[in-house]
Amino acid sequence: MSITAVASAPGKTILFGEHAVVYGIPAIAVALSDLRISVEIKTIENNNDLSIFFEDLLDSEGKATNVVISLEKLSELVLNTTEEALVPKHPDETVQKSLASEFAHHPPSVGQALPALVYLIAHIVYPKVKTLPTTGLQAKIKSVSLPIGAGLGSSAAFNVALSSACIRLYQKLQDPTTADSTIIPTELLTIINEWSYIGEVLIHGTPSGLDNTTSTFGGMLKFARKANGSNEFDILTNVANLNILLINTKVPRSTKALVAGVRILHDQFPEIVQPMFKSIQEITDRFLRISTQLQQKEVEEAEGAAQIESLIRINQALLNAIGVGHPALDTVVKIANQYNCTGKLTGAGGGGCAIVVINEEKLTAVNKTVEDLSESLRQEGFDVFRSSVGGSGVQWLV
Repeated sequence: MSITAVASAPGKTILFGEHAVVYGIPAIAVALSDLRISVEIKTIENNNDLSIFFEDLLDSEGKATNVVISLEKLSELVLNTTEEALVPKHPDETVQKSLASEFAHHPPSVGQALPALVYLIAHIVYPKVKTLPTTGLQAKIKSVSLPIGAGLGSSAAFNVALSSACIRLYQKLQDPTTADSTIIPTELLTIINEWSYIGEVLIHGTPSGLDNTTSTFGGMLKFARKANGSNEFDILTNVANLNILLINTKVPRSTKALVAGVRILHDQFPEIVQPMFKSIQEITDRFLRISTQLQQKEVEEAEGAAQIESLIRINQALLNAIGVGHPALDTVVKIANQYNCTGKLTGAGGGGCAIVVINEEKLTAVNKTVEDLSESLRQEGFDVFRSSVGGSGVQWLV
């Protein structure tokens, strides 16, 4: 009998603190609660393979990209697997190189994902599966409206959903009674997060850990880079209730080049740029205070929303001033303003994505709807997605 585990995890976006975070200023990240990646893993009887389906990556025949790896090969690629599924094990350089080399011939989107997928499955699930009579595995990966490769944490959502589904399947194989509940025990979230960070290492090399931490725990995170180069995360409970449109301008950008450009500006005019970063920090701090006041009902929702919109407008102007804007992002903001809404870039800028905070009352005041706003943005060639922010992180679905 086949045993199945399914998990989903959200993408993330940055509300405040882009670029300033490089200089020690805290940034605020939120889970894109409705834009997620799901991973299904199940056992297959009378089989000796791991069969992987990337359902959003279509082959020449319009079918989901399918990669098949024998379990024997899986064991060769990932050395020294144990049955300690709940003890995350970081790959050494030899394993990283062997995995990268093995899948280098695949298209980039597939070749980048396979090392993480193979490593996590080999360590978490395979040691248990290999004790069963002639049993293989099948994995299916699917986006639930989360754009891939748009700087919204899609790889982290993939790794979080993957590690969570692996642990879920491991537990079902270990003790079938664990299938009775789909609530993830709190103590497992830290383990899921560490496994997913390992997946991120295999994809990106030196990730900050922000994306996978946001995707795992959900809600809202405060992220700061310390003077010694380490990263500090605070999971926040005072989450502002925001609904947004996420707009992918589809304008390609280089995060590295944008960060370098800000560095040049900062070094040329430190007495000008440093106060801008200080202002961005004040924006972040004020947003957190407003979020707490809203949660404790110390301010009316309309007043709190108006203050957050003002912070977004100021932050966008500062980001343009440090040179990370783009005409496409200006178009998003202009259209949002025409509908009485407020927007800003999110992430590195220079194209990429923007967010628009939905204010239903202001839309109604001009006899417009969210769909009217969305359609105006789509007419510019942008992709538009609606999501709440700051909601649930990783979930077990089956």
